Amino acid sequence: MQAALRRIETTFFTTVTQTLTPETRQLIDTLFIESLDHLTLSDLKTDAGRRSLKSLEADVDKLAQLQRLSLPQELLTPLATRYLRRMKLRVMAESLSFTRRHPDPILYGLVTLFCYVRRQEITDRLVELLLHIVRRMGVNAEKRVEQEFLADFKRVTGKIGLLFHIAEASLDHPKGQVDEVIDPVVGEQTLRDLVTEYRASGRSYQEKVHTVMRGSYSHHYRQMVPKLLAVLEFHSNNDQHQPVMEALDLLRKYTGSKRQFYGDADTVPLDGVVPKEWQGTVLEPDAKGQPRVNCINYEMQTLHALRERVRCKEIWVSGAQRYRNPEDDLPANFAAQREPYY
Repeated sequence: MQAALRRIETTFFTTVTQTLTPETRQLIDTLFIESLDHLTLSDLKTDAGRRSLKSLEADVDKLAQLQRLSLPQELLTPLATRYLRRMKLRVMAESLSFTRRHPDPILYGLVTLFCYVRRQEITDRLVELLLHIVRRMGVNAEKRVEQEFLADFKRVTGKIGLLFHIAEASLDHPKGQVDEVIDPVVGEQTLRDLVTEYRASGRSYQEKVHTVMRGSYSHHYRQMVPKLLAVLEFHSNNDQHQPVMEALDLLRKYTGSKRQFYGDADTVPLDGVVPKEWQGTVLEPDAKGQPRVNCINYEMQTLHALRERVRCKEIWVSGAQRYRNPEDDLPANFAAQREPYY
């Protein structure tokens, strides 16, 4: 039984090796050569470690090198995840010298499967890092704004007692008029002062969250995003989400640019990317009062839209496993057997 399985596996490895282009075989050969110009197989075996800009750059370099390999997707995609993981662990356990001693069909077959799995793993990790960055921007901004609101509420003396007296008077006289119920307790001038104070120093919760989020994005996270977009290739099978795809193309077009607003020649999709309630943070009037799109604000909204759609697989990523094309999750005969599967 084991001998038959080995023969089948050897035949499969031979088929895989025969489908590799000469360029890909040469790139695989270089994985066994120590050099400063490229990563070795040992480098590809190691994980980048904790989330940081340094680990992100290391994973981006690995993925960029793996993407240069033209792997036979039609042969590899149908393989079971369990089998692929077993082949990856086999290569991980072998030393470079031991792997190099395999006959060519075994050598190229094993390394091809290993690189295929590592590309999936690193792609998934970078996608998750991008989703984590977008979520963390929002969560941290909300937490900071809530702390500021709480500190402000505690710092201004008398407001808690004032609120209590207004609530107590309103409950005691639910049908009374304001000038008869509230004014004797608080006073009309005090209410006017409160309104004036809020209008002078207060902004809506969403506006404050947006301001804090913009600061953290522009000073920290923005340097990570172009590196991720350079190696992650997004797709959608639904035309409804094409505005987000067009927005991503716009972000890539101006990677590294310091311009503040998009130009008149740029097509900037808003509907389907920026929610109506947030479009006011994206559109700013110019000197003539004409609306123009703020680049940084639009980037943040695009990333939020991307996160929501990637999480539900409306947008998928080439080379990923967890975030792969949802059609790959369907049985091979789904089109012919649609009704029984339903």
